[in-house]
Amino acid sequence: MFSDSDSEHQQLNINNDDPVGPGFEDESLEDHLGLRNTENDAPVNFATTSSSLGPPQTPRSPPPTYGDSKFAQILGFGFFRESASPLNMGTLEVDSELDRPPEERQPRPSTTAPLEPSFYQIGMRMADTQWAMNYQEAAIYLEEGANNDQFSTHPKRRESLPAYILAHTSWFYILDLLASLILLFLALAEEPAVEAFEMPIGIHASLELSALAVITIGLILKLRWLGVKTIFTHHRTLLKALTLAVMIVEATVVLYRQTSHFRVTRALRPIFLMDNRYCRGVRRFTRQVLQSLPPILDMLLLLFFFILSFTLLGHFLFKNDENDPYFKTLGMSFVNLFVLLTTANYPDVMMPQYYRNRWAALFFIAYLVTVLYLFMNLLLAVVYDVFTSLEKEKFRKLVIHKRKACHFAFNLLISKSNTNGIIFRHYYGMMTQFKPNKSLRDIYLTFRALDRTGDGILSREEFCRFYEVADLKWKSVISNSGFQAQWPYFKEIGATAQRFLTSPYANHLFNGVIVLNSVAMAARWIDGGGPHGSWDSYLFATWFLFEMCLKLATWGYIRVFSSGWHSFDLVASVAFFFTILLVQFIPSWDELLTFIRPLRLLRLFKLKKRYRDVFGTVFILIPPMSSAASVILILYYFFAIIGMELFSDYNLVNCCNGTFLQPYYADDGSNTTMHYFLNTYSNILASFVTLFELTVVNNWYVIMEGHAYVTNDFSRIYFMTFYLVTMVLLTIIVAFILETFLFRIQYKRAMDKNTEEKMLRTEVWLTGEEIDFCYRQYCQDHRKRMELLQDYGEDLAAKGYVTYVGYRRRTKEILFKRMFRNEIPDWLRETEPIVGI
Repeated sequence: MFSDSDSEHQQLNINNDDPVGPGFEDESLEDHLGLRNTENDAPVNFATTSSSLGPPQTPRSPPPTYGDSKFAQILGFGFFRESASPLNMGTLEVDSELDRPPEERQPRPSTTAPLEPSFYQIGMRMADTQWAMNYQEAAIYLEEGANNDQFSTHPKRRESLPAYILAHTSWFYILDLLASLILLFLALAEEPAVEAFEMPIGIHASLELSALAVITIGLILKLRWLGVKTIFTHHRTLLKALTLAVMIVEATVVLYRQTSHFRVTRALRPIFLMDNRYCRGVRRFTRQVLQSLPPILDMLLLLFFFILSFTLLGHFLFKNDENDPYFKTLGMSFVNLFVLLTTANYPDVMMPQYYRNRWAALFFIAYLVTVLYLFMNLLLAVVYDVFTSLEKEKFRKLVIHKRKACHFAFNLLISKSNTNGIIFRHYYGMMTQFKPNKSLRDIYLTFRALDRTGDGILSREEFCRFYEVADLKWKSVISNSGFQAQWPYFKEIGATAQRFLTSPYANHLFNGVIVLNSVAMAARWIDGGGPHGSWDSYLFATWFLFEMCLKLATWGYIRVFSSGWHSFDLVASVAFFFTILLVQFIPSWDELLTFIRPLRLLRLFKLKKRYRDVFGTVFILIPPMSSAASVILILYYFFAIIGMELFSDYNLVNCCNGTFLQPYYADDGSNTTMHYFLNTYSNILASFVTLFELTVVNNWYVIMEGHAYVTNDFSRIYFMTFYLVTMVLLTIIVAFILETFLFRIQYKRAMDKNTEEKMLRTEVWLTGEEIDFCYRQYCQDHRKRMELLQDYGEDLAAKGYVTYVGYRRRTKEILFKRMFRNEIPDWLRETEPIVGI
């Protein structure tokens, strides 16, 4: 699409008195870029801002020479007028004086302007109070859009904005997160405590009150801009406030009495963690689970109807058998058929009746076919259907929400002198609040990526693409890349290496070496020598390390680490090499190499499309699955606290002598028993292990019956409830994985690889003045700055610009944008009224 210019490199003779370019002869450059504080540059009252949405502009082509770029000239003149002149990037050379010792250098003429990073000047002007609040509020709007937070919680009054900003600072988020984690980890120290973490009541009660005080401060700040009435309409805030009040009272009572009491409310502590900003993914997954519940509850109601029907039938058929303990009462019949739903007691529950009458097997076969194989699979189908609909609706609402956030932020960033767009100064000011760690170069590149028309002003439609470029990882694409930039004498070798790595022969060679490594391992194992301590281990380890070093040096670390397969190869190769060295010093770890060495074999699975789809789905699932895992841990914590309050005082050793449970809970001091008495709720860690065994289902009813024997029959409600909740949650997770996998297959069929690569990258072309501006922030040392910039000299001399590529992660949101690209314009029409706000 774009071609390099054949014109010769033009030297720029910069004169600050010359006109900038067409369209700007009557306007000073500082005023155009917003670098001078004037009365006309005051913020516009965003309540009355209005602008129309026009059609999206087509991206501009790269300029033939950097001297021909109007925007580059505007930026260069405007920013460099108050500091050093721009470097001549086409003929960049390091000052020879800097190569001499300090005592031999000649002093520079006093007329040379000192080098001053221009972004400092922007920052000083940004401190102007009339804009500082706008920058912060615009950044908060954009953060609310990214987090899918309701705009109804945004402060309506300017005087409440400081409290809002304070509560949305990163350090307050971290403080709130620490307080929430402290509350959760107190379960290790509270009675019943883990012995190694046990604390006196006064200490852990004081820590609890301190953590609750931090959370209370956050809630007070929230009510400062929401108003007290909102606490009754915002469900999450109401639940948090009620839980907070109860826990403060209970912690105070514990501290005063110096003794604990029945505190099942500790199970609600995860609410504070889920409300934290860093757990928004957990909130989203929980919200999706709750939205999926109505059809699930309908199916569960139907499921219980059939269980009860078979309960009545089983009790009627088998109650008169004195040798059958499973159907004597309606309660026992229901419990045993509920356990049979999980097949944990099958065929034990059937065999007494099957021994008495072979036709009795029909009852159990009919029950399992109807309830287990029919309705349980129908439950998965219903959840999958609901989940698919929710995914599309959730994405639609997120697109609309982000669009509205961009509109709100745009209204705050326009000024009286530029009512139709955002100038770079105000964009920079907002980005220092939204992404404080971003460099000036990255901020400027995102600005350029948004500025499709190249006029130096972001229109409303251009700014609405903000979320597409905000998280891009930028890398320069220059002729001197990789190790040839560091070692100019090996430039030709570097170019050859690049051509080789992009050719199909490289993959054939690398895969062939992996196959040879596998053959060598198999031969060693057949001979009984193992894969370690052999000359081929050193050979292949050295080759794999050389392969990754070549890729890192030629492609650069950004490209290597942006690929999941390359990152895996690097980790596996380094682990293989260092494991060999480790085994030399610690021979007892010899078998570790048996696990590490075959890891590179996984790359061979990439050759088959089906495996690529599986691994691609896994990478997409990693972020949401981490949220799902967090929800499972929170669920465990909830039931663990309840279990400790109910069962921690009971000893299960030899508890069930004379019953069918005796072999499971007997302790004769040997390893011949089954040791089920270890499945207790004596502390939080033991409770987690017990709950995991219940999740796996195998023989879970033995744990349930043991606790019911030492307590009462109603304790079974706890275990059966836990099974139902985990079953529903795991069914939703399975539906989510299934939906993601099928979506990826559909997506792959609808789009080729080249189109996908273009979708995951954005290109921006910077001229010499722009590069000089972007890199001035890195150092005030003239020599170091020159060394940083001289890599671009060849490209600027040949083409007049340097290409930067921004890479975005392959997320499900990015894929959805492609799949629903024809429907998104209709969705966005819902945001049109926001323009006039």
